Amino acid sequence: MTERFLLYIDLLGFSEIVQSKSDLLPDLFRILDKSNAHKHGDFSAIQFSDTLLVYNVPEVTSEHDRSYVAMYLCEFAQEIQYMLLGRDVYLRGLVTYGQFDDTGQTPNGKYEHVRAFWGEALIKAYHAESSIQAVGLFVDETVRPHMDIFETHPYDSQKGIWFADTATMLRGKFLEGTDFRYAKYDITATGNESLLAYDLVYLKKLFQHGHDEALPPRVRMKYLTTWEIYRQKYPGLCSALEENNFDFSKVIEIDWKPFTDKIGTPDGFFG
Repeated sequence: MTERFLLYIDLLGFSEIVQSKSDLLPDLFRILDKSNAHKHGDFSAIQFSDTLLVYNVPEVTSEHDRSYVAMYLCEFAQEIQYMLLGRDVYLRGLVTYGQFDDTGQTPNGKYEHVRAFWGEALIKAYHAESSIQAVGLFVDETVRPHMDIFETHPYDSQKGIWFADTATMLRGKFLEGTDFRYAKYDITATGNESLLAYDLVYLKKLFQHGHDEALPPRVRMKYLTTWEIYRQKYPGLCSALEENNFDFSKVIEIDWKPFTDKIGTPDGFFG
């Protein structure tokens, strides 16, 4: 069997969507179908129901290769979550490393009618992802050493699971304090309003769903857990957002409406 990096993604609340929001399903699968994971020549993707698997096809042989593959798998998850944001749908994913084989990648296919895939990495990812009571992307101890681009934060140290921060613009140092006047000039000068809008709306949705009494407690806790991770990383920003009822323009003095209105539309950065 071949050792590979494997991204395992599930859409949260899929059963409820099937039962009560089935008209949303074609659009959700269009989003999954649109992912760059299907277009990059170094990766292959398998979709079944609400689960997406993505793995590297060429074997990795160097530390550069491992970091390269880990980065791209995180970017695929990041892109999908941004595209889902306009539909108020969220994912939970895990990246792991281990044995994984897929008959769809053999030269002529082993079987005539069945695409078979299996391996220790798939079993490990399934069990680990199912145990995570949060939303977002996570990596295990086999992947974390190769995370050069995306920051990781402890989630379950006993199980070796780490949260991967896929927010694009929040990683800017200008958002780590409590004075965001410089942030305004940096954001507008670089033209990054449309990207940061996704991160701000994502934080807002995490907080809102985490405090939504209409949701079951176990569901609220998943959103709150991820919100708390960001609140610990960006205490000034998250406190300011809460204090201003998530009126982004009162925290960073930019007219955010033209950018947030485009999220989930063909005109959005992730249309």
